[in-house]
Amino acid sequence: MILLSYANLMRVYSHAQATGSDECCGALLGIMSDIREVKRVVALRNMAKKNPQWNYMVLSDELLQLEKEAMVEGLDVVGFYHSHPYGTPVPSSVDLQMAWPGYSYFIVGRDPGALFTAKSWVLQLDGQGFKEQELVVI
Repeated sequence: MILLSYANLMRVYSHAQATGSDECCGALLGIMSDIREVKRVVALRNMAKKNPQWNYMVLSDELLQLEKEAMVEGLDVVGFYHSHPYGTPVPSSVDLQMAWPGYSYFIVGRDPGALFTAKSWVLQLDGQGFKEQELVVI
């Protein structure tokens, strides 16, 4: 299970709205336990040079700095978020190739009516797919 405040959900939706047709991306900082609690979302720059509408990339230096900041705050990097500007909040084959075990992957999809939907996923232990996490907005 992953807990996310309504305010943080709106921050992610706003980021997805602002990036338009390109995927947005960011980090989820919080408490890593059986129930993951997101305390803060941090927007990151999508540095994908090829097809940013269909994938995202975060620079390792930016991620390292974020992990240091989280540690100072007593938080963990619980996972990452990104958007699917043209589709559902379901992991793609690219998402599967790029996923790291142990993290939550919060995906925001946009339907043809421009409404956002969100789901959270974790990589299965065998790395062959994702399992949906129960998402609770508080």
